[in-house]
Amino acid sequence: MYPIGSNTNSYYDSEKTKISGKSGALTTKEMKQQASFQGWDFDNIWTIQEGVDYPKLRSLQK
Repeated sequence: MYPIGSNTNSYYDSEKTKISGKSGALTTKEMKQQASFQGWDFDNIWTIQEGVDYPKLRSLQK
C-alpha cells in the first residue's frame, strides 16, 4: 500500500483534459506562463518558453 499524502504546486491543462474545477486546473494559455506555477524553481530546475510551451526540466534540455 502506498502512503496517502497531499500534492501541492501540481498543475494540469484543463482544456486538453476536459476536466475543470479541480485543484491545479489551468487553461492552455496559463500552462505556458511562468507566473502560473507558484513555488516552482525556474532558476535552477525548470525552464519555459513563455507563450510557446509548457515548463520543462532543465536537466532534460540539450
